[in-house]
Amino acid sequence: AMDSGRLARPWVSSLQAFWPGLQVLIGQEDEAKRLHADLFRVWDKLGFLPELFDASGTTAHLREKGYPLRPELIESTYFLYLHTQNMTFLETGRQLQASLADHTRTACGFASVSEVATKKLDNHMESF
Repeated sequence: AMDSGRLARPWVSSLQAFWPGLQVLIGQEDEAKRLHADLFRVWDKLGFLPELFDASGTTAHLREKGYPLRPELIESTYFLYLHTQNMTFLETGRQLQASLADHTRTACGFASVSEVATKKLDNHMESF
C-alpha cells in the first residue's frame, strides 16, 4: 500500500514493458537495461509476457495468463538497440520475433495466446 510500503499486489503487468524504452530515451540507460533484462527473463522463462505475472517472474496470473500480442517489450528492445547499438538487443529482438513466428503465426496473420504455459492460441488477433 502506498502509505505503508506493504506489498499490495504481487503481480506485474505486461504493460509495464514500455518503461525501459522510455527510460533509455530520457538518459536512464543502466536502469533501462536492468528492467529490460528482468522482463526478457520472464518472456524467456514463460514463453511470452503474460498480461499479469508474479513479482518473481515465474508464474502467470490464473485469470490474466494470456499474451494478446502486446508490443511494449519489443518496442523497448528496439529503443535500447537504437540508443546503444549493442548487438545483445538485436539478438533479443530476433528471439522475440522468432517466438512470435514459431508460436503465433497463422494462415491469415498472428493469433493472441490464450495461455502462455500451453501456448494455446485464441481465435483473434489484437490490433494495438
